Amino acid sequence: MALIEWIRGNLPLVGIIAAAGIYFWPNIKTAFAGGISGSGSKQPDEFLDTVDAARDLIKYLETAKDEEGATAARKAAARLFEPQEKK
Repeated sequence: MALIEWIRGNLPLVGIIAAAGIYFWPNIKTAFAGGISGSGSKQPDEFLDTVDAARDLIKYLETAKDEEGATAARKAAARLFEPQEKK
């Protein structure tokens, strides 16, 4: 009950926090896509790290107006999801 009373007393603050959470959700979700590291946690996933790095590179190249580089980076990133050939 104390939480509900606090929320009722601070509606503008709760609204601002909720709006910020909704606005920044894609950034928050991306930041924790690989999981939160801490004691007892698993090793970082190398594949997710590679995907995150590829996404960052593509975004950087698009921002730098390097369409040729961004296209090449997209093609290289797409190869991450192709099944590996068996030899």
